[in-house]
This record gives sequence, structure tokens and C-alpha cells, in this order.
Amino acid sequence: MGAAQGCYLSAIPQAAVENHRGGGHPTAAMKITFIIFAIPTIAFFIVSPASEHVSAKPPPLPPRYLVETEQEARQLASPPTIDVLGTGSMRPYIPASADPRQVVAVADVEFAPYDQLKKGDLVIYRFEKKLVVHQIAARQGKSWITSGISNSYYDGPSVNRETYHSRVVRVYVITKTGSGVAAKGGNAAATPPKTP
Repeated sequence: MGAAQGCYLSAIPQAAVENHRGGGHPTAAMKITFIIFAIPTIAFFIVSPASEHVSAKPPPLPPRYLVETEQEARQLASPPTIDVLGTGSMRPYIPASADPRQVVAVADVEFAPYDQLKKGDLVIYRFEKKLVVHQIAARQGKSWITSGISNSYYDGPSVNRETYHSRVVRVYVITKTGSGVAAKGGNAAATPPKTP
């Protein structure tokens, strides 16, 4: 007997269980009890939606472009922009740096209204006098729960009307840092569009 069947048996009237253990055929009470408990349970698993944090395909992130230098990133970016540090929480989309205080990307942002935010948006919010760039994972009440895409945990209800700063439109990842060493991590990205 599997574990799930054991759970169902604990809800079956004791007389029906004893009769069945005695080698007899299942009683009518046992058949009815099975129908009452098993059918709704099976239906629940067939029709219930998947949990919000589990999905077959994660929401797409904003376009990401690889550039060689911070200067090139600043030339291509359209104000307003935010410097992004290489902490590693958004790897491989935004690479980690040996020094987490080092700028590894420049993000174009828009000051989209809070009511227009949705699951999958990459947002910037205030946390302990710092700005954080993370992806929206789910809604909780009037707040949003966020997470770095390489983190194995959620930030909690971190984005609300007071902490929200802006939404990221595109990211320019710097492949060579000030020391000339390429940033660690990162996946394939498009070539930045040429400016006219």
C-alpha cells in the first residue's frame, strides 16, 4: 500500500476497515467512503492551478546587451539609468563580480506606475538605504514578492508603493571591468543596437 492510500484509509469508518482486513470483500460503506474521499482529491489535483512560484517557463527578462566597457554602456543607455553592482543574485542575467561593489551593468529604467507592475517584471526597489534589482515573483496583498533569479529564496513582500523605485527596460552588461577582466557569469545576449 502506498502512503496516499494509507491517508485515505485513516478516514474510512473503522468497521469497514476491519471487515476488509478480515479477508471479506469491500463493503458498501467502504466503496462509498472511497468515492467520497478519493474522487474529490483526484479532481483537485487535475483542476487546481500550479503554485505561482512554479512555472514551466519563467517570465522573460528585459533585453540584455553585452558591451566591452562601462563608457560604452553609458553611451548606449538612455537616461534615466541605474548602475548595477555584481553581487551575483541575478546571475547569469547580470554577472557576478569578484568585488560585489563593482559596477557590472548599466540598466535603463522607466518610472512605470506601481499599479502597472506584474509578475516577471525586473524592478528596482529601496531596501535598507540601498537600491536592489530583482525580479517580481508573486503578489502578496498590496505588495510584491521579489527574488534574485539565482537565489534559492524569495525576498518576501519587499516591493510596495513606498519602496518601489522603477522598472528595468534593458540592461547593458559590461564584459570588461576596470581591471580588464571579464565579468563572471552571463549567458548569450544580443549585440547592442547601433545608434544613428
